[in-house]
Amino acid sequence: MSELTDRELDVLVAGAIFGIKKIFKPADYQSGRDALYGGDEPSWISSGKPPRTHMIDARPIPTFSSDISAAMEVVEKMRVNHGVIINTHKKAAWHVCFGATNHPGEATNESLPRAICEAALKAIASEPASQ
Repeated sequence: MSELTDRELDVLVAGAIFGIKKIFKPADYQSGRDALYGGDEPSWISSGKPPRTHMIDARPIPTFSSDISAAMEVVEKMRVNHGVIINTHKKAAWHVCFGATNHPGEATNESLPRAICEAALKAIASEPASQ
């Protein structure tokens, strides 16, 4: 996941952790197309209104991977069902684990918000598919 830009990671977190399904890039407002990845462009959460009017009420996706207050929203959401361990790790890096046993979601990064996002996505990906 380290190859993803911060904005791409933010889009994945918005969808996988918070269940946000309609995400747009500014260039997509006129066409109404969904944008899976935002790249470095800001991505927006749709208001659900028609494309020509929803831009007024749309809001930007939080910067989960670079803003600690937004990343703590991820921790709050995840800790209820997964538990969380956050430690410092070798030379000022952060190690984050989600999951009570076997720590299925683990990540280490110099950026705590990014480590939180990467670990949360790994934990969600390791969950068995619901039937």
